[in-house]
Amino acid sequence: MLQQLGIALDVAGQRTADGWLREAERLALYWQELNGLVESLHQPYAIGLTVFDAIGTCISKAGKAPSSMPWADALQHKREDLENLREIARSMGR
Repeated sequence: MLQQLGIALDVAGQRTADGWLREAERLALYWQELNGLVESLHQPYAIGLTVFDAIGTCISKAGKAPSSMPWADALQHKREDLENLREIARSMGR
């Protein structure tokens, strides 16, 4: 482990100021791309859910058969519609 640390420090010491600047610029681009991805994952749709929410639901319900939904467009509903559907499902489960 100490040998690996020594190698890493030797390599780091070989970079010039320009090399570090280029590396910082490269990492800044990755950082911007990552922030864009995170923003997209957490952007709420009209129904109030995000892609992040959907991924979590899929993972938590893995192995269970999905319910058939009769509507053609998954984006046609609003938040109130989702709440009404959830209340109907709750009342059916009682």
